[in-house]
Amino acid sequence: FVIPAYLQEQYPDLDSVEDLKAGKFKALFTTGASGGKARLVSCMIGWACEAANARQIASYGLEEHIHIVNPGDGAAANADLYGAYERGEPWLGSQWGTNEPALVLDLVRLEEPPYTEECRATTKACAYVDSDIRIAVHPSMPERAPEVVDMLRNINIDIALFKDIARWARANEGATERDVALCPPGQTGSLEPVGNPRGSREDPGGPGRRRGRGRLAEPIDGDPERVREGGGHRAPG
Repeated sequence: FVIPAYLQEQYPDLDSVEDLKAGKFKALFTTGASGGKARLVSCMIGWACEAANARQIASYGLEEHIHIVNPGDGAAANADLYGAYERGEPWLGSQWGTNEPALVLDLVRLEEPPYTEECRATTKACAYVDSDIRIAVHPSMPERAPEVVDMLRNINIDIALFKDIARWARANEGATERDVALCPPGQTGSLEPVGNPRGSREDPGGPGRRRGRGRLAEPIDGDPERVREGGGHRAPG
């Protein structure tokens, strides 16, 4: 579960899911439709993580404090976050590392108990685990197209590079996928803008920051369990 970094700058003691039980923090996310609870935008309807996140919230003892909103699709979920971020408003919800808002916005992850296999198999009262993304091919591919297999073996799902590319593309409206693909890795930030930059609340450039007290809230980065739980992407935070 994540919040905008600008919100944690205003409230540095808000860095854990347990803090959502405190009235002063819960009130930040309360809306007219949330019944006095903090509004939390969870996974899309029908995704496995919809049920997983609900179980997680219950196991944290947050049912009395959290009102769960499950968007109908990914576009609605992204629009909800972008809208709040551009207005500088509080926002609480679930994200995963390769989703566009997580790549281009400055978000921080609320602290949770560390992942264990037993926890995720039972109560789910712990963080998601960082998971491997595996590329599979038909058994005949190494013989039929060895050059394709070699290319696939060299693919690296690098969240830091994804962020660099996504932020450059968002700032350069006229850029094409080919423009970014032809740029050497790590140099997207040096490319000259193309067209009119798309507006946002602030420049989200630079790596995610760690803030807060104790173990500190962590920025969103690789946590790809949604490969298993959410239709081809990593797990939410």
